[in-house]
Amino acid sequence: MAHSSDCNDGHSTPSVRPAVAASWLRCGSLPSSRAVDAARMADIQFKRKGSLALVHKPSAWPGVDDATMKRAKESLSSMSFSTLSFSADSLLHIALELFTEMGVLEDLKISEQSVMLMLIKIRASMPNNMYHNWWHVVDVAQATYCMGLQTRLFDSLSSLDKFALMISALCHDMGHPGVNGAAFSNRHQAVAAIHGSFSILERRHSLLAAQLLADCELGLYQQLGAKNYFHLLETVSTAILATDMAKHSAFVETMRSNAHGQVFERLSTLDRNDADPNLPENGL
Repeated sequence: MAHSSDCNDGHSTPSVRPAVAASWLRCGSLPSSRAVDAARMADIQFKRKGSLALVHKPSAWPGVDDATMKRAKESLSSMSFSTLSFSADSLLHIALELFTEMGVLEDLKISEQSVMLMLIKIRASMPNNMYHNWWHVVDVAQATYCMGLQTRLFDSLSSLDKFALMISALCHDMGHPGVNGAAFSNRHQAVAAIHGSFSILERRHSLLAAQLLADCELGLYQQLGAKNYFHLLETVSTAILATDMAKHSAFVETMRSNAHGQVFERLSTLDRNDADPNLPENGL
């Protein structure tokens, strides 16, 4: 299957549009190219109004001192880990460390530089919300890493699926408007019309994640190959859509009643006894 190229690097690379299409297929509908272009324009207009004032757009990978990373690694696999005790720059290094500790970059032969750039772009996409911000998504990624280790779920996942799971955790709130889906729909009807009437925020996050993974600068298609690349897109999209809290109870019941029951029981024993008790608990 031939793929169009938006990159001038001499390699066959899928354009953003097929990646976006893959994301929309997981949402149950596939828009025309005009609809995708309309979505892009709607998002641009939305940001120009100041509703999504972005923060922290570093052009280069920042440094971090050894003491900070030593402190981070000491609790990286614990549910007591708190992202609020680290700077935004330090969290870039901590997020990279999650991929390194799992060994997925070496297994999949993905360059560390590609993941660094991806993390910079994810950070730049996160608005300065009180809760749904850069600190939140790294917190979710670290909790995912911790739960994957402590429940031994990672033992049953391929390196590609572990890579996809961590990307999903980091991208699950990309461009979050700071309000729930109903409020978002009421305030920004043009954007809402593009993203649909159900799981509206999750569909939007999924679309933005697909656009990121299709970014030619990351070179993920060349490094993973077509089969693994499109598996990555599908898995990330599915995982982000699953963060819709309206579906949470059904997922919990499914886990309790099927082969994942033992993993669920181990998961339920984890807690954050040493975490900050003042942290908000308002879902994903």
